[in-house]
Amino acid sequence: MKNLLLLFVPLFLSNSSFSQTEISIKYRDTIRFAPDSSYSRALVKVKNNLYFGTSKNGVVCVDLKSKEVKDIILPNKGEFRDISYYKGKITAIESGDNGYISISSGNNATTRQEFRAEFFDDLVTNKNGSIVLADPKSGYFILHYFPKSKKKKRPYIPRIRAFKNEACYAASGTTAQLYGNQYSFVSGGGSSARFHSFSLVDSASYFVSDLPLKLGEGAGPFSLFQLNEKQLIVVGGDYTKPKDTLGTCAISLDGGKKWSKPVHSPNGYRSCVVGNKQIVFCCGTSGIDYSLDFGQTWTKFVEGNFCALFLEGENLYATSNKGFCIDFQFEIED
Repeated sequence: MKNLLLLFVPLFLSNSSFSQTEISIKYRDTIRFAPDSSYSRALVKVKNNLYFGTSKNGVVCVDLKSKEVKDIILPNKGEFRDISYYKGKITAIESGDNGYISISSGNNATTRQEFRAEFFDDLVTNKNGSIVLADPKSGYFILHYFPKSKKKKRPYIPRIRAFKNEACYAASGTTAQLYGNQYSFVSGGGSSARFHSFSLVDSASYFVSDLPLKLGEGAGPFSLFQLNEKQLIVVGGDYTKPKDTLGTCAISLDGGKKWSKPVHSPNGYRSCVVGNKQIVFCCGTSGIDYSLDFGQTWTKFVEGNFCALFLEGENLYATSNKGFCIDFQFEIED
């Protein structure tokens, strides 16, 4: 969605934030990936490297041992909104007046394809290819498929109608998820907040359901996390009201057909959600929250302005709005 603003608030990290929580911080480290004027909505970790899709510096890689920053895809004409890694190749989408998809295969060798007047929101990649989600044109959402091999059978991708003023939020590269053959994404704005899902191998599989989230321009669902075939969490809210807790989370236990509100909501608008079987984190412009009961209750983790998250075991990586990423190493208390 083109009119997504980035709200800047001072970053504040205090040990007092953890004094009465159910998790403890063992260690935290600050990783600088770009100057203060740049931020990252896209984050991927591969072995000992963190890859960032930034607003001004292109796609960069940080070696976690040496802290060396390496350019992977140079800046172009927009902001990098999502990245993926598969077998040594980085694929990235960029949004501005036009949409761009870039693929880097190392040694600064990058291929880039332009899509006129399309605003790219999300990218997912698996062994067969990549799917790029873009804002609607002529009343339909745009879904591009890029196969890794022309010999592979093209997957089923339905034509999905959009409501008036409905679009997707390219806030953290988590608007869509691909779980096995099931592709799902969330959309909102105006008078809608919706979850869409279909199987890439079943032409009769598409369904859509309403989400109990905040409605309005600049409001709705921003991020989707899928734990398994049945359990999903969506977070969002109104980004113009970062501390408003109304309509910021929805939970499904049946694969996305029915949704419920949590018992205790996240502490404001949230643009990214990640998790595993033990814990779920979500972040936004007013901080990070966590849940130990799959989204039913949320507890404040830290305050600050965070854009994107990546969870690996008991390490949470969180990008800030000032060119750095925090590595939180935490422990879940028994």
